[in-house]
Amino acid sequence: MISFGKHKDRGTGYSARSERVGPGVLVLHEFFGLTPSFKEKADRLNEAGFTALVPDLYDGRVASTVDEARSLAQSLDEDTVMARLGAAAEHLTANWHPRLGVVGFSLGAAFAVELAKSRDVEAVALYYGMGEMPGPRWKSPVLGHFAENDEWESHEYIQSFFEALEEIGADAESFVYPGTGHWFANPDVAEAYAPDAAEQAWNRTIDFFSHHLA
Repeated sequence: MISFGKHKDRGTGYSARSERVGPGVLVLHEFFGLTPSFKEKADRLNEAGFTALVPDLYDGRVASTVDEARSLAQSLDEDTVMARLGAAAEHLTANWHPRLGVVGFSLGAAFAVELAKSRDVEAVALYYGMGEMPGPRWKSPVLGHFAENDEWESHEYIQSFFEALEEIGADAESFVYPGTGHWFANPDVAEAYAPDAAEQAWNRTIDFFSHHLA
């Protein structure tokens, strides 16, 4: 765990880095918090040649139920979160590598989209979440991973989101994983975890970042 930022944008997060400095990737966790699987994702990114940082949006708090997670998510102040993510991005680009990618999961996916609206991000990967529509100034390539059976995200909105990206000329591709539900890539949510789909999505994510951050 490390600290980054100063004063109002100060935060902590899990850092995975090595002597072989690679492009930076921010990993934005789901609304359960910075659970062990997100540290593992950062470690796997580092093994693949990236420098990864998972900002802790809940300052050490972790939810064990959906109701607890919903309460934690609702307690967030968006301006504070975005300031902290900006500081995390700056930590990676100023100290490690100028190229930056971001991968967001559910709640984190919405923040990943907002971050890409406010600063240069070379690649954005989204897992079962998107947030608000991209604006006309959007530049980042996007890779999306979505569940076939998802009560939290409508396929109509997913389609509209990616159509909007195509209309503004963004490089965008999305996949729907058969038989999966929300949180299918999170082993900390045992009832939703789909290991085969999660591994396929992960390999696509690594290839995506390798191509756009090289």
